Amino acid sequence: MAVLPIITAPDPRLKVKCEPVPKVDAEVARLMKDMLDTMFQEGHRQVLVAPIGFICDHVETLYDIDIELRQLAANKGMRLERIAMLNDSPALIETLRDILAAHESHSCIQS
Repeated sequence: MAVLPIITAPDPRLKVKCEPVPKVDAEVARLMKDMLDTMFQEGHRQVLVAPIGFICDHVETLYDIDIELRQLAANKGMRLERIAMLNDSPALIETLRDILAAHESHSCIQS
């Protein structure tokens, strides 16, 4: 068990954009376990995961979080849930449509 230091605002590290994680390898899996250990040590028994890099259900969220990470949490007596993804929600579709329309209107050649 590795308990990590907890950082809080206004620590400048919280303002740094993260690099994408291309795959969940042994190092990332160990970090996830260490994060659960840290939360458990701090007395937390319920964890809500928000994978902000995804807007729809994806094999990585469905397996790595919903199965593997949830099982790690359950083994510690913790409950882990993941927020619902937007998938094909009307709000997401409308937002994407508006972004595309705005981009299209700015990129058209006027004659």
